Amino acid sequence: YVYEMRFDEGAYAGYYTGYQTDGIMNGSGVFVFDAGNYRGIYEGEFADNKRHGQGKNTYANGDIYEGGWSGGNKSGDGTFWNEAEEYYVVGAWRNDRLNGYATRYNAAWEVIYQGDFVNDLMQGHGTYYYTDGAMYTGEWHEDKQSGSGEMMYADGGRYAGGWSGGMRSGEGTLFGSDGTVIYSGAWVNGEPAPARQADPGIGAGESSVIISDIGGLPEANVKVYRYNEVMDTLLLEAEVTVSGSELPVAIPVSGKGWAAFHIYINDAPNRLDQIYLGD
Repeated sequence: YVYEMRFDEGAYAGYYTGYQTDGIMNGSGVFVFDAGNYRGIYEGEFADNKRHGQGKNTYANGDIYEGGWSGGNKSGDGTFWNEAEEYYVVGAWRNDRLNGYATRYNAAWEVIYQGDFVNDLMQGHGTYYYTDGAMYTGEWHEDKQSGSGEMMYADGGRYAGGWSGGMRSGEGTLFGSDGTVIYSGAWVNGEPAPARQADPGIGAGESSVIISDIGGLPEANVKVYRYNEVMDTLLLEAEVTVSGSELPVAIPVSGKGWAAFHIYINDAPNRLDQIYLGD
């Protein structure tokens, strides 16, 4: 039966018009939340006094969500309009948040981002289209480029390689608009990694990686890997057990030209050294 009734149950305070069973909202109906409640007006299906099934919620701040619901939360496929930032999101929802694959559009329905989300944040793999014409495709973590990815810049240039916290990081290559390589190697905080000259007093073609901190541990396994550009892989250069009481420790390395050494402590990435070993 269709009823009009007043509810005063916490978040569900307002007026309901629709189907009910023994005073419990079940079936389709319209709920007008009390003034001051951000939920605004909901039109759709209910189960056990909660939004459940398919429905549309027009929020008091102008936001709109239309799609699946479960136990009062956005769940399943749905479309959300963000009034303040003027964008749409179409995709998968779970526990009231974007979780899964989704596409974000601007107000003109032009694609901004296509890819994975975790708890409303871009996370996983996706492509972002910037307003200046640039485009990034790759891995994301908490709304920032993180992992492996490629940025196509508006001027035609390109960067392919590692990212961390939204900046170029790790091994990567920057190409100019004509395809020529501008820089290929290690990056730190968005810039080419600072180079360290060979240690004074050591013969040409020799240097050392200095270990001065092992995180307060009494002892640690330290591995030094050299990046091989031809093979695009890391090769083990040295492995030693370092005692915290003996710091700092110098681990010898050798070779010619520039070399990138990745330091791992107890198999966890620690830092990157780029060293010039001489001609």
